[in-house]
Amino acid sequence: MLVAPFLEQHPSVAQPHLVRFDARLHHPTVYGGPPSPAVESLWMDLAVNFTPVAIPEIPGKKAGLSGSVLMARNDKSGNRELAYLATVEVFHQLHCLDLLRKAAYPNFGYYSQLGEPMFNDNELYQLGPHIGHCVDILRQSLTCKPDYALIGYSYVEGLDYPVPNFPAVKHNCHNFSALQKWTEERAVRELRLEDLVDRKDERVVVLKEVP
Repeated sequence: MLVAPFLEQHPSVAQPHLVRFDARLHHPTVYGGPPSPAVESLWMDLAVNFTPVAIPEIPGKKAGLSGSVLMARNDKSGNRELAYLATVEVFHQLHCLDLLRKAAYPNFGYYSQLGEPMFNDNELYQLGPHIGHCVDILRQSLTCKPDYALIGYSYVEGLDYPVPNFPAVKHNCHNFSALQKWTEERAVRELRLEDLVDRKDERVVVLKEVP
């Protein structure tokens, strides 16, 4: 079994608490609203700017990072240490969800005009494969850790048939803000090639193609 460094350091965070989502169908939150600089900033903050983190060598091996890229960096005491360069998977998934949000029909023109990567004419060829990748990453994640909460149905005045009452559902959630803080504290703000362990090092595995 792989050990996530975050949960190893914060085991209490693994204990879920009940949360009702703001899931009103015709009243989306700002995250699902029209694109704007403010909305863009919220999504960037949510995924911690998709920033990689440095995971010390020993806990990195326990987390399944053996063979991945290593970097030499100073720890909090100023001592030089080896650490794996990694990204917490949930932030990759949020990055994917954000891409799908941008590519949705009402939003596409906005990000195209901004010249966002993959939304300009020179890079549109990359958008399709990235959307396919993101859709399937989210599919696999949702089926890997399914939400077992039950959605009840309610009658609504003026309607003959009951409708799903999404906002009433209670979900078992974990402390996401604690994970964001942990990630920010370990973020690699500047990645310099000279800090990376040489690819010829026996501890580093070099792939034959882009995964």
